Amino acid sequence: MPLDVVRLRDSDIAALSTGEEFRAAVLLWCASWHQVPAASLSDDDRVLSQLAGYGRVVAEWKKVRDGALRGWVKCADGRLYHPVVAEKANESWRAKHRHAYTKLEDRVRKQNKKRAEIGLVLLEIPDFDTWISIGFPTERDLFPTETPKPSPGISDRSAGIPPENVLKGEGQGQGYVNPYGGGIAQDSGSDHGPSDSPPAAAALLETLAAHGIDAAPDDPRVTAWVAAGVTPAMLVSAIAEARKRRAKAQSPQPVNVGFLDAIVGDVLAARATPSAATGMTTADWWRSWSGIVAKGTELDVTQRDDEPDMDFRLRVYRAAGNGPWWDELDRRFRNTAGPVKAGEILENGR
Repeated sequence: MPLDVVRLRDSDIAALSTGEEFRAAVLLWCASWHQVPAASLSDDDRVLSQLAGYGRVVAEWKKVRDGALRGWVKCADGRLYHPVVAEKANESWRAKHRHAYTKLEDRVRKQNKKRAEIGLVLLEIPDFDTWISIGFPTERDLFPTETPKPSPGISDRSAGIPPENVLKGEGQGQGYVNPYGGGIAQDSGSDHGPSDSPPAAAALLETLAAHGIDAAPDDPRVTAWVAAGVTPAMLVSAIAEARKRRAKAQSPQPVNVGFLDAIVGDVLAARATPSAATGMTTADWWRSWSGIVAKGTELDVTQRDDEPDMDFRLRVYRAAGNGPWWDELDRRFRNTAGPVKAGEILENGR
């Protein structure tokens, strides 16, 4: 437990407590550091007497109880908490996970260096706070198709084969996982057909399921995300942003694939350099919410207070006139409400 010596020196407990009270107080701070939850103590004099060094002599403990428990607060769970010890525990907890996150960043940076050399899309990880909120995922969680998984019962190296013959063979087998390309290289002699769901799509579906979002395996929006180069990490960022928007709007509706579809475009547009693999260009303003807002500003169209996003989107489209953005809107309605043309729901058409 870290000790803030200046803060302790200038505290009330140092100025007002007796020697026995001060000794018991420090012992209780140390004990609370290892409790669950951290920075808490049981509000039971028998337990406190033991932790403060008085053993079973509870009567002696009660003589110093008030001074030793200076600053402690009883909370709703019935335990005692010390605000300063809790502050230090939170700082220590974040520092521990910050260290793990820095290691993750370093590993992904090294992997991205190799990927850049062979022309592959770079991997992206969520920011630190988002990474904490989604449960400290590792590379295997963030990039399941990029991380090799050993086959059960099969060792990495065949026993009994001389080293000079390890790389020799007849070209038969089911293939190997490519840790940089994210796919599975399959030998033409294999009698196993292609997977019903491509690895990249399966990874996105797995990410959605992990966050409680339902999606059909053949959902066209997921297929479009794969074609645009969306990674599980980018999808995690989009989910976090979607939940922030729902919370800001105080909307009880859950985050679904339809709502995510617009936000995924924002995540793609936010990348530093548009990639040829994404199929996106800076001119495709209608594909992301940030682009729609920027276009609205250009056309002197701003979102009114409490105006639904779709209403604002339609006003920007009208102001922009005819263009491919109407096709994009048609696609969204086909994916969410059946084969309805956007023009059919607008007063007087477009």
